[in-house]
Amino acid sequence: MNSSAKSVSVSVWLWTGGLLLLAFLASEWFWLGILGPDPRLLKGIWVFRVAVILLGGMAGWGLISKRSLFELFRENACFNLFLLLTAILLFLLTNRLQPGQHKVLRMIWVMALAMQGLRVFYLGVVRLRLKGWKAGLATTLLGFFMLFSVGEGICIFVAETSGHLRTFAAINWAHRYQKPINSWRYRDQEYDWPALAGRKKIMVLGDSFTEGAGIKRVEDRFSNRLGQKLGDGYLVLNLGRGGADTPRELELLDSFPQVPDLLVLGYFGNDIQGRVPPEFMDVQLNTEYFYLPEPLRFLVYHSHLLDYLCWKLPWPARGDYLGELARAYRDPEIMAQHLQDLGAVADWCEVRGVKMAVLIFPFMQAVEQSSFFAEPVGGYFRELGIPVLDLRPVLQGYDPGELVVNGNDGHPNVFANHLVADTLFGFLRQGILP
Repeated sequence: MNSSAKSVSVSVWLWTGGLLLLAFLASEWFWLGILGPDPRLLKGIWVFRVAVILLGGMAGWGLISKRSLFELFRENACFNLFLLLTAILLFLLTNRLQPGQHKVLRMIWVMALAMQGLRVFYLGVVRLRLKGWKAGLATTLLGFFMLFSVGEGICIFVAETSGHLRTFAAINWAHRYQKPINSWRYRDQEYDWPALAGRKKIMVLGDSFTEGAGIKRVEDRFSNRLGQKLGDGYLVLNLGRGGADTPRELELLDSFPQVPDLLVLGYFGNDIQGRVPPEFMDVQLNTEYFYLPEPLRFLVYHSHLLDYLCWKLPWPARGDYLGELARAYRDPEIMAQHLQDLGAVADWCEVRGVKMAVLIFPFMQAVEQSSFFAEPVGGYFRELGIPVLDLRPVLQGYDPGELVVNGNDGHPNVFANHLVADTLFGFLRQGILP
């Protein structure tokens, strides 16, 4: 290597080494303190670190071996294995930066990883004529890696809901089916209010059960089906927002530009959770992959294939969610605050002259065990003179598998939504419709 080339190599090595040092010295608390607590920023920092390791490793390898990067890539199996492993790590880290997006680019990346795996096998096994157990082990690892690559490439495009979990498949489902989204950020159509002035407005307010989580076509939601049954004289508005509890629902109601003639409050057992202190419930539904040890948890969380397979298998629950939720409904202080929230919704309707009805959804996979919230909430509204439709008697005769979206998503499926629409239509016709 001549002095000029050596000088360039040393410069590259010093530059990448300096970047590497900067990447590790710039700790999370520093950047998060300046730019705010964005989880994507933390992942971005690690992507930057791995990228610097890749560049620094390549430069250092070339400097130490005194060979060009092209020669190393063409002939050195260890160098190619280093490239493969760092490229895999970069791929996994970037999967959670913008999940559900850039699927074609991710697929191309997977194909490049598979080709690089074949290259490593060729340079390290075929070209060196490796034999014996080492060749057998390398062949087995290659087979698993190729199967993983194929599965990863397929699962990049899989769309399937999984309840409250932010799996890759659930994010893909939201990107593909969570529409239309109108200007008020509801999963509903845009409305020309002047043109609809002569129609009676029925507003359905609630959480993900009302929004239609897991339902691909909004036409199959119970609110849309209800609108079809009522005909052109009525307009059914869907104000469902996933994750909304009762105080949040009241905020949504207050901020909407139209006042309905009838409000149907869709109630579900977790609507009380906004009033439950975090330390009260010894259960963590949103702690994903809590039972997996590191680094397996990292691999599952960042891989489309492993993430999908993980939630297809039976997984342990962390605490008795229904039991803890029932305890919250039995707590006098929590229940008093929750009933005050529900009363605020009723007061909102009374002040504006809006008729009101309540639709109580049980847990679709535990209909008979939902009395701990359905009875006190239903009783409270009945005492106020507000009609209540408790869906437990309607759904009790069905197997849970007939009612839910899938085994990991307990939201009502298309069949259950149609059943609810038919029941609600008959219920409202008993003197409740405006």
